[in-house]
Formats: sequence, structure tokens, C-alpha cells
Amino acid sequence: MTRAPTKATIILAVLLPSLFVSIGSARAEKWVDIAVSSEANTHAINIDSITFLNDLVKFWKRIILKKPEHLPDGTTYDRTLTLNYVDCTERKAGFTRLILYKKEKAVGNDVYPLDLKQPAPESITARVIDEVCEVAHFRKAVLSGDMDLP
Repeated sequence: MTRAPTKATIILAVLLPSLFVSIGSARAEKWVDIAVSSEANTHAINIDSITFLNDLVKFWKRIILKKPEHLPDGTTYDRTLTLNYVDCTERKAGFTRLILYKKEKAVGNDVYPLDLKQPAPESITARVIDEVCEVAHFRKAVLSGDMDLP
């Protein structure tokens, strides 16, 4: 795995646009690469999608596949999107929705019950938990007034 942007970069990428964009204005999604797997697949999180749901943090994760994969019916896909949930206190993660894409067209869409699990140490999922929880913690502190911006 290769290392992607630092936590400081993610924090700046999350907060600065949010502070200067007026409510209701259009802006592009912000994907931040987190890791590249041993298969050369690129894992990224959409920092604009990070929200809170009770004690969980909810966000979208994208994987761009180096080599397209095949469904049983022969359909190929080259990227996935998953709707993820993280419990930052317990350090567990899971997903409830998986969308498969070929180029920009959805070719598969499945929904699953939420099953939070602890990831293997030093895995991509463990890194995703670290990054998402850091951004979520920072956002929550700023929004609650517990942290002042420079």
C-alpha cells in the first residue's frame, strides 16, 4: 500500500471549502485517495459525504479497480461505491449499500444489513477508519464551537 494525503491535507480539504461556499451553491464532490491496494486498486473517501448518524459516522467510499472484474452474468465493472458506517469509539466499520460501475454507468446495486466489524490491523479499512474518524472528530469540534480555526 502507498500512503495518500496526510490528515492535515484531508482536514483542510474538508473545512476550507465548507467555510467559503454559500449554502445551496453547487460544488464538485471531493474524493481523497486513502490507499492503493496490493492489486493496485485505489481506495478513496468522499469527504463531502461524511455525516453523523447517532454514534456512527456515515460516508461514501470508492474503489477504482486496476483491472475490471466480472459479475456471474459476464457484466464487467471497473469501480465500486459503498455507503459505509464507522463506530469511531469501537473502531468498527461496515457498509449497507454497494453500487458497481462500468465507466460512469451503474451495472449493479445491492443493499445489505449493517454489520459492523473490527478490521485487521494495518489494513486499508483500518486506515479508512483512522482518516474518517479524524475528519469527523475535527468537524464535530469546529461545529460545536469546541475548536477555533486559525
